[in-house]
Amino acid sequence: MREGGYERTGGDAATNSQEEGRPDTATRHHSRKRRARDAERIEVYKRLQEEFNHAEDRRQEREDASLEKWMKMQQEAEERHFRMLQEQQAATNTMFMNFMQMFIQGMSQQSQAPHPAAS
Repeated sequence: MREGGYERTGGDAATNSQEEGRPDTATRHHSRKRRARDAERIEVYKRLQEEFNHAEDRRQEREDASLEKWMKMQQEAEERHFRMLQEQQAATNTMFMNFMQMFIQGMSQQSQAPHPAAS
């Protein structure tokens, strides 16, 4: 009899198997359940890891596309700025050439005009 008035049933078989170094049936059953649960957890972990990896790949692809788009926009902006500078330089050159032509024409007209006689 155990304490509290309850009698232990089947205790001899369980005690005997444990004494012989073999786990009893309940322990073996629990061990199988634990291994099955562990295998299931590993499968769930692998599936979640795979989903995470796919999501990370998609995020990296979006980030690469955004970076490429930004770099293209930067290059286009720099090209527009360079074309504007070229146009400005061309306008400055044209203005300078017009000024020089007017100056040369003015000098040549001055040299061709009759000079008043010096007395």
